[in-house]
Amino acid sequence: MTDAAGGRVLAIQAKAELRRSTWPSEEVPMQLHLDMALPDADALRAATARAVELGAQVLHDRTDDPQEPLYVLADPEGHPFCLLVG
Repeated sequence: MTDAAGGRVLAIQAKAELRRSTWPSEEVPMQLHLDMALPDADALRAATARAVELGAQVLHDRTDDPQEPLYVLADPEGHPFCLLVG
């Protein structure tokens, strides 16, 4: 999504109750998924450490993939998101 000037924006809709996602199982699917690109592996490690410090949990470590190193994390409510080098 972009604004009138072409800047990136993110819209979020509140929901009173959400069940925790069971990713990668589809029993309770993701309600939202964000991919956030970082410039290099050092920035990826630093952002992941900060996310964990803030309450995220690492669900999957794919940092050994030379084509697209990434972490899949979950926020404290269990919603997954990716940090990747891109």
